[in-house]
Amino acid sequence: VSNGAVTTVSGLKTGDKLVATGAEKEASLTEEEQKKVDTITKFKLIARSKQTKLRNGKKAIRITWNTSEYAFDGVEVWRSTKRNSGYGKKPRWTIKAKNTKYYYNTAIKKGVRYYYKLRGYVEINGTKYYTPFSTKAYRKVK
Repeated sequence: VSNGAVTTVSGLKTGDKLVATGAEKEASLTEEEQKKVDTITKFKLIARSKQTKLRNGKKAIRITWNTSEYAFDGVEVWRSTKRNSGYGKKPRWTIKAKNTKYYYNTAIKKGVRYYYKLRGYVEINGTKYYTPFSTKAYRKVK
């Protein structure tokens, strides 16, 4: 099992032991950065959804969320048509604008119920720190 780059090893015989080590990233956060990380990882997003009609007449579901006093670097929006599964391995959308409080999902079909969950993140020194997943918001398209 590998969590990183794989290297080929030859010449091993049955019973030989192999120890694999890797370079670990050293967490060198300043006190202020650590405080931000602690705030973010404890903040709970609350997601809400509402069906709306856009100016061009197209139906959409507006997903909104609460914000904190600290702006996220981005918010990931995960979508499924099942309540507890089917969200995929990657977020459906990533909103990278700071202080954004909503997103319009226009890729919807009548009669389908959509479930959404969100998580915010901040990026410090190239590492993303996430909030826990939000409450689930759902809406059936009329």
